[in-house]
Amino acid sequence: MRRLRTSTSLRLPAATMPERHKEGMVSVNEVEIEYCEPCGLLPAAEKTGHALLTTHAGRIHGLRFTPGHGGVFRVDVDGETVFDKASEEDFDVDVIVARVGARLTPPTIQL
Repeated sequence: MRRLRTSTSLRLPAATMPERHKEGMVSVNEVEIEYCEPCGLLPAAEKTGHALLTTHAGRIHGLRFTPGHGGVFRVDVDGETVFDKASEEDFDVDVIVARVGARLTPPTIQL
């Protein structure tokens, strides 16, 4: 019997070494998109993920799609929520991409 995956991760090659936050936590630029599977929000999650990877190529080190329920659509960067449909009036991919970009650690130049 085959087991179903409950979460899908896409691991991208790291362009930079992780940077440290003020609190001492490591920032690895990992994005998680949790979407309501029964509500049919997978296409919105895929569209958002594609826009994030296209816009922030080389800065996102991991992208995870996590199925949920109850109408959830949330985007987190390194465990910090940058968009939550439950508290937002509009679902705008461009706004989400901008918020994620503001939260990502900038790339460093390796000499």
